[in-house]
Amino acid sequence: MSPTVFLPLPFAPLLFSVLPFLSSLLLTSVSADKPYLQNCQPKSCGNLINVSFPFWFQNLQPDYCGYPAFELRCEDGTPKLSMPEEDYHVLNISYEKRTVNVLMERFASMDTCRLPYYNVSFGLTPFTISSLNRELVFVYNCSAEKPGFLQINCHNNRSYAYLGGTYHIEESEGLFGSCFSVVMPVLSSPEPEVKKYPELLADGFLLNWTAPDCSECVKSNGQCGYNNDTRNFMCICPDRPHWKSCCKSSATIWFVMFF
Repeated sequence: MSPTVFLPLPFAPLLFSVLPFLSSLLLTSVSADKPYLQNCQPKSCGNLINVSFPFWFQNLQPDYCGYPAFELRCEDGTPKLSMPEEDYHVLNISYEKRTVNVLMERFASMDTCRLPYYNVSFGLTPFTISSLNRELVFVYNCSAEKPGFLQINCHNNRSYAYLGGTYHIEESEGLFGSCFSVVMPVLSSPEPEVKKYPELLADGFLLNWTAPDCSECVKSNGQCGYNNDTRNFMCICPDRPHWKSCCKSSATIWFVMFF
């Protein structure tokens, strides 16, 4: 067999002529509809304004407008994020800091006896609980009073609450002797007080999120999206989807031929 020959730039025009065809095959969307630029414009729901990639709204946008795990629902003006254990209200999204302020749906009303009975966990999702939160500790079925803890008289249980330091515990049952304990993340500012635990729960907590950087696509006047066939990022452009941006590559291309 003859050796591999690398032919430089003169063959680039030929390769560029077939690239649009190859690109259209590789970037075929799972949807029967062609990904259109205008379909993925930012959407709003209630107080949540201009929600964009990687987040997207079910029934308001096609599923190629964001990553599956970032799917939101807009119900009666309330943006919601679904998790296996329950739904979360989305109070705010920071794209600069890559954080999202969420609230467990059960704590949307400040009921003094609506208490957490399990630690929150986000498993293999792209969300993690931020260390900017503080720990709000609840202990239940205690046989004796806990010094420094606020007693909560609910459901005939001897229950207590305590406001700790920086949140870093996700699995903490049994840390208080025979008492069953749960640690909830809560916002650290303004200055929280344990006696206001219903308000702390109703203010939610911060999650960090990770997603591909789409700044190159945005700078090229494209809309960031998700290819459900390849399970990869795509840049939705006026002509068709591209890999990273709507700009043509200026890199030198080497064509590989075999003889």
